[in-house]
Amino acid sequence: MKIAKWSRMLFILSLLIMIALMMVACQPATPTADGSPSTGGDNPQAPAPIVTVTEVAGPYIKISDQAIPNKRVILDESWSDVAGWLVIYNDKDGKANEVIGYGTLAKGRNMNSQIKVDITKATETLHAIIHVDVGKVSVFEYPGVDEPYLFNGSPIETTFKVTGGLP
Repeated sequence: MKIAKWSRMLFILSLLIMIALMMVACQPATPTADGSPSTGGDNPQAPAPIVTVTEVAGPYIKISDQAIPNKRVILDESWSDVAGWLVIYNDKDGKANEVIGYGTLAKGRNMNSQIKVDITKATETLHAIIHVDVGKVSVFEYPGVDEPYLFNGSPIETTFKVTGGLP
């Protein structure tokens, strides 16, 4: 019985020592007479740089040029802070023209998604645009409420070339 009591006391004492050491280690450096930081040793160290990490600068779409003989466009990767749609448009005079296919996008990162397209309406250049899903959930309502998603006032869009598979 006495051994268990001593073991418990030794364990608690060890925890208290560890907590005290961690608190001392986490204290900020104190400035020296010349204003430079000191860590308490003989060799002053430069302060660690402050690094800010951001996962994503904003929504994006990556689609490689590709052949589409199986009537599907393959998305390399996308990221969006809203759930929605990846909509594929054909091209007219360098601009997105007519919707030829769409598929769902989850909020966050999406990879290797396949979007079925109407190959009879495909052009050599296609446009991919992220649309929001704000009407009936999982029902593509465009034209209508499921409009292109705007980030800083602009739609999230990319173009890619069809390298084969057109009729």
